[in-house]
Amino acid sequence: MPEPAPGKAPGTDSPPRHVAFLRAINLGARRKFPKDAVAAAAASAGFTDLAVHLNTGNLAFRGHGSAPELEARLEEAFAGAAGFEVPTVVLSAAELHDVVAEIGRAHV
Repeated sequence: MPEPAPGKAPGTDSPPRHVAFLRAINLGARRKFPKDAVAAAAASAGFTDLAVHLNTGNLAFRGHGSAPELEARLEEAFAGAAGFEVPTVVLSAAELHDVVAEIGRAHV
């Protein structure tokens, strides 16, 4: 049996796994966006299987759509919850896997 692509659970129709990198949060007194609020906002936008790493602004989740579509949905939910814009970059699990593999091959 072939191994599933990174982010896709074997034998399921669950949405693919993605990571979101939230920029410029938890900097100073006016840009606080705690991890529980990040998770709640993502859940309210319909995303599932949420995992937020500390208060870093790194979020793993499952959802359908292109990276620009997912970014727009998350940014809208985050702005509504946080009260300020939260620029967000989304990569699929496969894309993140490729980035990490490339870094591992780099000669620094």
